[in-house]
Amino acid sequence: MGYHFTSMVEEAKMDLPIVQIMCILYNRENNEKFKYTTYCVPPLFLHNILEKYGPDYIDTKTGLPYKIETMPNLDALDYIDENNIKSSPFLFAPILYSHHWWLYVLDSKNSEPRRGDRIKLNRLASNILDQMRVCAGAETMFPRMTKNMVTHSLFPKYIRVPKQPNAFDCGVYVLKYMDIVNPSLLGKKNFTVPVWAEDELQRFREEFVERILYDSDNYYMHQAIKASNATARHPRPSTALQSPYT
Repeated sequence: MGYHFTSMVEEAKMDLPIVQIMCILYNRENNEKFKYTTYCVPPLFLHNILEKYGPDYIDTKTGLPYKIETMPNLDALDYIDENNIKSSPFLFAPILYSHHWWLYVLDSKNSEPRRGDRIKLNRLASNILDQMRVCAGAETMFPRMTKNMVTHSLFPKYIRVPKQPNAFDCGVYVLKYMDIVNPSLLGKKNFTVPVWAEDELQRFREEFVERILYDSDNYYMHQAIKASNATARHPRPSTALQSPYT
């Protein structure tokens, strides 16, 4: 984890395990959004499929999307909360592809649908999310798989959001979108997303680090405290220890 935390320093692109953990922490929040209506899909399963099959995600023999239950060494239920993914009316699905994080359906880099890989990624996300829900025991949203699955209930509406001011803060935007956006307001006239300055984005990085480090279930934190019991402690933290990266 120490290695992955280096992706949280200024001007670095965020590693997948950081987003994976933050999704788990968001899903545990005791508020109306995450408790009753919205589930953050941890990105590792989608990422593994992209790494293995690419954005096409089409079986050349049948012309249809692959079935996730037939994929070797990929078990969707190892990565998700079965009850939440099948019962939540809204899903946030962070996706990492070609060194860029985007959130199904909010994307800080592209505010309009693009041709090519972006359309393929939309189809992939829709198909995989639906199959994950079915694996968890929900009804399928697709009565019949077709070769041209473009318009259906999981296909995203593109929402205009502020563009990121640089090439490296896409992961910060994705995590912050999941934190502040109420998905029931997407597409409505009163829906707005704040415009953040770069110093604010850096502060968000520090907040994410602190949240992960000081979470009550952080085994490494408890292990470090236990190991430090026999050592002398400073009466007040040094400048180095006050850094969120320490």
